[in-house]
Amino acid sequence: MNRIRRLRNDTSSTIFIICSPQFFVKNPAFTKTIVEAEERRILRLVVIGKVHLYVHHGSSFQVDIRQLRDDLFVKVFDLTNPHLHPKAILATGSLQSQYILMASSLTTIGLPPTTWQWGPSKDFGQRNITMNFANSANHLTCLDCVRDFVADADSGFVCVFTSSREKSHHLLKNLERKLNEKQINVDVIHVHGYLKSEEKFYLICIFCEKLKVPSLNACILFATPAANVGIDNHEVKYVVIFGWTRDLCTFFQQHGRCGRVEGQDAQYLQVGDITSFLSIMR
Repeated sequence: MNRIRRLRNDTSSTIFIICSPQFFVKNPAFTKTIVEAEERRILRLVVIGKVHLYVHHGSSFQVDIRQLRDDLFVKVFDLTNPHLHPKAILATGSLQSQYILMASSLTTIGLPPTTWQWGPSKDFGQRNITMNFANSANHLTCLDCVRDFVADADSGFVCVFTSSREKSHHLLKNLERKLNEKQINVDVIHVHGYLKSEEKFYLICIFCEKLKVPSLNACILFATPAANVGIDNHEVKYVVIFGWTRDLCTFFQQHGRCGRVEGQDAQYLQVGDITSFLSIMR
């Protein structure tokens, strides 16, 4: 913070700061330092990544962003002096256009359609994912697909998504029973919204093999929508979603966990029934 305070318009050096919204919220002195930098006109660029997290996923992120609206954004992007604003980039790969205005209202950053820039269609092209749909209320039977997939030692990793923690506990218990019956030595990582953020972080790191745990063969991830981001494992070749997703953003986020390597064959299975569809519609 002292280095930031020493910067002036004629200073030759540049400082890049990378931090989370939570860091701003928990460190008001740091937020004040950034606001003062804007007042000296040395705050040149603000980049917000994964905007869909703040707008559409995870209420915990929304709370932080809403608090930052008054503590940071209103002051940095003063609507009475738009010509003095630093440049702003809001980056996302899975945000529908109607939510851009929501991002604008959350942050006070003006985002008229003329400022939107989309990548070409090839950037969002469908990878080699074989997509299948099963109209079934018997999710326990469909767990056989997961069991049979991991029975092959070279098959790869699997992500299983469910709509709620209760459903994930129920399905997880039955999947582990099916694995034990066939004596398949595979461990299941279970991530849901009731875990602390650091617990979710470390469990996903274990699944993505960024943390090595030799005693675990954790090639299956069970997750709720609260934990469908950050799953960057290029060996995921099978994704199963039990129940209809609540929106297209969640759908693309979840089914896109597989086939992340060009030319890699992957499979996706959506299991739904009329009852779950009506529940989502309500």
